[in-house]
Amino acid sequence: MVATMAGKLPKSTELRELIGRRLKAAREAYDTNAARVARELEITPQTWNKYEQGDRFPDEMVVVRFCQLTQCPADWLYLGRITQEMPATMAARIAVAAPDLIQELPLASRKSAAEPQNT
Repeated sequence: MVATMAGKLPKSTELRELIGRRLKAAREAYDTNAARVARELEITPQTWNKYEQGDRFPDEMVVVRFCQLTQCPADWLYLGRITQEMPATMAARIAVAAPDLIQELPLASRKSAAEPQNT
């Protein structure tokens, strides 16, 4: 089950948009452009753009190949979870560029975020 920050289940269109925004954030964190990802995934750039814009859900094989290409875990795409499996550079770039898309951080990150900062 996927929940939003408020704890409600998103509507289908909201979920498509969230997944699209997370795909785009992951692609940008991987430091590549949409045309290259589309080529690597053997889909058209127009199809990839529809995924990123939330107009269409990517099929399972596209998600699997995207995750293999970028090392981005599916947990990020579907649930907004930054897990230990995500490369640290990618996680940091996403945290800076799209913090509103993050639903959950790894335990170690939550602990360090909760600790008071000494200035």
